[in-house]
Amino acid sequence: MLFFGCFFLMGSYFCYDNPAPLKSILISKDDGFDFSDFQFNMLYSVYSLPNTVLPLAGGILMDKIGIR
Repeated sequence: MLFFGCFFLMGSYFCYDNPAPLKSILISKDDGFDFSDFQFNMLYSVYSLPNTVLPLAGGILMDKIGIR
């Protein structure tokens, strides 16, 4: 179980950090992507924003409903 827990955690961090090595490719104009720095950083923002709001909403919901 410990191995699988570590494996899944590593996989989530790999998926989160995966665009970082691709930054030069995504921003370059030669490959056709032509992302601006703002658009590239929005990739991380779109991923991170729900992860900051949903635990708060889930905690409030669990306080109201409780564990059944």
